[in-house]
Amino acid sequence: MEAARFRQDLYYRLNVVVMKVPPLRDRRDDIPLLVHYFMEQFRSPACPAQRMSSQALACLNAYDWPGNVRELENVLRRAVAMCTQEDIVPANLPENIHKSNLLTEAADHGLNGDSLAAYELVAIRNALVKSNGHRKKAARLLGIGEATLYRKLNKYRIV
Repeated sequence: MEAARFRQDLYYRLNVVVMKVPPLRDRRDDIPLLVHYFMEQFRSPACPAQRMSSQALACLNAYDWPGNVRELENVLRRAVAMCTQEDIVPANLPENIHKSNLLTEAADHGLNGDSLAAYELVAIRNALVKSNGHRKKAARLLGIGEATLYRKLNKYRIV
């Protein structure tokens, strides 16, 4: 208005209610709801994607979303379009998003994000999530023995 690029009367017509919405990184509880909403919007008979895997959702939750909801919308549009199976997995997400989750988890344990140990840590966490914390089932999902899983849990200090 002060620079005379916006009419004063129009400003006062539009300025009825002022809403301050925090950025998406501060509203992580909204991410699953938005994912569901956008997947419903983008689903079509030509696209086989039906669900978001728990691993992919964890990647979305770990990302900081500098582009807010619009960036999330574009990421999901791309994932639904590019997915060739029923579940969207981290590989269907842009590399910066699924790499950031790995790097965050690895850094928390003092690991390099591209190391084998970092991938192992993420695989163990994902198996524990899928098995609802049941270690025997997690070991079976990982294809390792229970004793091996317990050693790795101690190694990475996973409780």
